[in-house]
Amino acid sequence: KVVLRNLLLNGKAVPDLLIMHHPMATKRYIRKMKKKGYKTFVWTVNTEEEVKAVCAAGVDGIISDYPDKVLQWTSKGCR
Repeated sequence: KVVLRNLLLNGKAVPDLLIMHHPMATKRYIRKMKKKGYKTFVWTVNTEEEVKAVCAAGVDGIISDYPDKVLQWTSKGCR
């Protein structure tokens, strides 16, 4: 959050994508960042429970060591 705050304050960097560790991806935080126009991706999501949590939070993308499993889990109801 500090890095993002610094980027926004200096006016030189204009990020359009935020990539964060999955515990930061709360529904409130993701909603707030999307209102600012950011796409949100989370890493490293490796369990079905983590996938369900980040899907419920509304992230745009998932980074995982097991993309095949994530595809299976997300076919059950995450975008």
